[in-house]
Parts: sequence; C-alpha cells; structure tokens
Amino acid sequence: MNASSSCNNETVANGQCHGLSICGWCYDYGEARIVSKEYETFNSIVISFLLPSIGFLGLVGNGLSAFTYSRKEMVSSLNVYLCALACSDIVIILTAFFLFFMESMRKRSEAITYYFAVLSPVMFPLGLTAQTLSVFITVASAFDCLILVAASERVRNMFCSVWTSLLILFIIVCVAFLYNSPHMFEIYVVDCWSMPYGAVSKDVCPTALRSNPAATSQNNRLEP
Repeated sequence: MNASSSCNNETVANGQCHGLSICGWCYDYGEARIVSKEYETFNSIVISFLLPSIGFLGLVGNGLSAFTYSRKEMVSSLNVYLCALACSDIVIILTAFFLFFMESMRKRSEAITYYFAVLSPVMFPLGLTAQTLSVFITVASAFDCLILVAASERVRNMFCSVWTSLLILFIIVCVAFLYNSPHMFEIYVVDCWSMPYGAVSKDVCPTALRSNPAATSQNNRLEP
C-alpha cells in the first residue's frame, strides 16, 4: 500500500484507494447481476446450511465407498472404477464447499476473503477437473459392466482386468487435466483495498481469456 496515496470520493469513483484497486472493481462489484432480497435470503440458507449438511453426508458416503472398494478383498476392474469415482466425488464436494460456501462468507470475514482469493486459482480448475473425471469414470465403468455381461470370456480377460482399469484411469486423469487446463488461465489474484474492512486484501479478477465472450460460450457448450 502506498501510504502517500489518498482515498477519497474521486479516487474511489475511479476504482482506486491508497494506490490499490478497490476489491471488486475488476468485476463491477457484482452489480451487473441484480437479484431480489428474497433470492439472496434463499441462496444464503441453501449455501450456508443445506450445502454443508448434504456435503458432509456425501463426504461420509464416498469416504466409506472409497475405503470399501480399495480393500484387497474387493479388488476387481469394476471396483477400481468405483473407488476412483468415490475419490473424484470427494474432490467435487470439497471444491464446491470452497467455491460456494466460502464465497458466500466473504462478506462476513476478512480472513475468508483473503484465503478465498489466494486458493481460487487452484480450487476452480481442480473442481472442474474432478467433474470431468466423474463423468469419464462413470462411462468407463459402464463399458466395463457391459463387457462383463455381454462379451466373451476372451474379451473379458483382455479388458476387464485391474491392470487395464488402472491404465484407463491414468488416461482419463491425463485427458481431464488437459481438457480443463485452460481454466487455469481464466482468473488471477490481485492485491486490492477492501472498503468494508479498511485494509489491504486480495481479490480474484477475470483474465482476458475469461472475459472473452467467444471463449466463455465455447466453454459453456463443452462443459460436461
């Protein structure tokens, strides 16, 4: 922060305070999205109470599934997929909790505002990658079931093995990370001045890639 820089109505109108951009300036403080008070109340209830409750149950369920399918006695080609699916769903729940619950708490805590901005460039693409993984793993497990039921024994021995499942999982992970890699370049972290807290903080701003309508519409069509 530049202590010699002023912060008055004129500088605030230009998005500057104490030599720093005002937090929220790069996305118009979210004012482009006008919502009713009733919607904000409903959204707050869902994100603050229902999402953590359902997410906790999901973590417990998927944790138990991953533990069960990873036991030596349960090793099979299908269970490899199911274990990986449970793990990817756990990542989805954790990143959703961060991106939705933590984001809604930014107005209530300076520390949450700071760490949300710092971790968002990682959590955002990680959550989308986990979603892609879940879709691809579900399709792979469905094909595994189809081969187990409908194919000959020779084909089953060739494709429905643990080694083959692990190889396919490795390919899926690589494809999912490559497919979602552009999201790593859609946001960046900036130092800014927080007007509510009157202190230096950090914020997340969209890059030129994120602000490009053509790129955004293409991503929306391709999202699984």
